[in-house]
Amino acid sequence: MKALLEHLRDRARTLTIYDYDGTQERLETLAGHLAGYGVAVRTAVTDRGKPTNVPVFHHGDEVLGTVDLDTLLPEDGIERAFAGEEPFDPDVLPFDPDADVTVSPGTSHGQMVDVSRQFERQALARGEGWLRVGFQQLSAIAESSRTRSVYRRLAEAGVDVAVVGYPDVDLSGQSYEVVPDEEGTFRDFWFLLYDGGGPEAKAALVAKHRDPSLYEAFWTVDPETVDELVGMARERYPVLG
Repeated sequence: MKALLEHLRDRARTLTIYDYDGTQERLETLAGHLAGYGVAVRTAVTDRGKPTNVPVFHHGDEVLGTVDLDTLLPEDGIERAFAGEEPFDPDVLPFDPDADVTVSPGTSHGQMVDVSRQFERQALARGEGWLRVGFQQLSAIAESSRTRSVYRRLAEAGVDVAVVGYPDVDLSGQSYEVVPDEEGTFRDFWFLLYDGGGPEAKAALVAKHRDPSLYEAFWTVDPETVDELVGMARERYPVLG
């Protein structure tokens, strides 16, 4: 799933900070602020190492512009910058509530469930299509009667559905396919890939577990992006079918 996560980062707008030398707390604060603007934050190290803390906005391979990092870090720094009160062109990174990719660097387990449920309802309403879901370990499904019921209903509705997870429990005998992730390939990732059975209901969620309570999450309902992710997943991970 790492390749899919990187693909979503590239489809999102990104602030890359070259040769960052600040604290992790400062970096996480900035990432949290920019997530509301559909922007992922990452760092990169150059051979030169000087000057430090050079932030560059990207959208894929396109460079959008630069900004003084210090103007973004106060709590209201981003808002002041976008209001034209800082030396920063607001057109470089306009707020877009309908961005192709939603970025959420500090997503709780509850938020992950909410997004997954929304996409599962889309699939259930369609009653067709290809759906693959990974919950890290099979016990996450086994311990939730609601989740088992949702996937039973999806399978009975006609969705080609499979759930993936490290086989820490026996989940045999289900009406949907269960894929034991014996090698732990997907153990750090929570994902949902749904081809929609057509363009109207396509959805994808890919998240990486950061610590016991948070995920770095990206999700999208952009048909082109979902098709790319589904194609990549099926090519790179034949076990997904």
